[in-house]
Amino acid sequence: VQAARHIGCGPFLGPVRVSLEFVMPRPKTTKHPACTSKPDLDKLVRATLDGLALVIPEDSCVVRIAAFKRFARASGIENPGCLITIEAVDDGVEIGPRVMPSPWLDGRTPE
Repeated sequence: VQAARHIGCGPFLGPVRVSLEFVMPRPKTTKHPACTSKPDLDKLVRATLDGLALVIPEDSCVVRIAAFKRFARASGIENPGCLITIEAVDDGVEIGPRVMPSPWLDGRTPE
């Protein structure tokens, strides 16, 4: 929400498409290259949309969601967080994207 205010992104009052890319902390070892560890993707999405209440005041305005989670790159130069893209949709036509980076401030994953 602070990032939205910083870039002058007011509330979306019409239909929107939301894209969420969750970058999770990379464990020292992992069995799978895909991020199958907790928290569950649906819980991350729900918590993020709840946190965007000042940007998207009405949940029913979200007409499409794309979300995925992955581990941070092994190089160590990528911090955990979430890249949020909100696009206004007008009669099925995108009006324009607004990208809002949202790193977790304390470095922990949400519960």
